Amino acid sequence: MSDDCDWGTDSAATEIPWYRIRRGPEGVADFFSTLAREVEFRKFEPTIFAGAGDAVIVNVDMDDHFRKNGRGAAVTSLHRFQIRDGVVTSFRAFEDTAAVQAAWRE
Repeated sequence: MSDDCDWGTDSAATEIPWYRIRRGPEGVADFFSTLAREVEFRKFEPTIFAGAGDAVIVNVDMDDHFRKNGRGAAVTSLHRFQIRDGVVTSFRAFEDTAAVQAAWRE
């Protein structure tokens, strides 16, 4: 990934700890450690891959369960990667953030 890579989920939901936009390799590492600490994926199944120009889109069927409360949300997430010179420069996830928020709240 690029040194200035930005990574996150397209959402105004501020209480979901892995949704905020992070920058650089350290920020991406923080994203994955936060996700591993907070979420158990009972399903993470990429089903469609598409690319055009410098973008790659992956459709992912997920079943997230939250360690803090045992609740979960089954969602389909679109993952958009921007690539420059063979290196990831940006990642955005787009999903039903309202369903994730509802399951996250205790």
